[in-house]
Amino acid sequence: MVIPDDRRYLVPHLSRAARAFAVLALVATAALLPGCSHKGPPFVEQGSTYTTQTVDAVYDRADVSKLANVSVDKADALRHDALTGLRSRGTNGATVADLITKTLQSEQRAVPIYVELATVSGKHAVVLVEAVGKPGGTLDRKRLWVFDEGGNVIYAGSR
Repeated sequence: MVIPDDRRYLVPHLSRAARAFAVLALVATAALLPGCSHKGPPFVEQGSTYTTQTVDAVYDRADVSKLANVSVDKADALRHDALTGLRSRGTNGATVADLITKTLQSEQRAVPIYVELATVSGKHAVVLVEAVGKPGGTLDRKRLWVFDEGGNVIYAGSR
């Protein structure tokens, strides 16, 4: 007795339509995964050049509206999520997250909402905008930090 060699079917018990659907589902899943991998604040790795007089433009562009009605009590967890998201963005993101964690250790009422690697007054810098709020309030205000590579504050401001 001769057994036919039919290797063209990897899974012989599935119909052609079911195999096609499975392939399409895998392709769709693979296409969607990269969009889900980056969480945390917007992170611009090749930012602009500023002076301490013009860096306020970053502050003005950063959008705090998504957090404006969020209680300050949730800031610590949101901050943790934002820093974890930054760390998932490769070496530069991890380095910036570590700098923020080290430099602003006690900031429990602040959530990073924008991060940019830029040049400020001729120095390589990290520009950070955080959503902040008063105790018992909401995260409805912004604060701007500019750090040099060593974590020293070059410029800071809040409104």
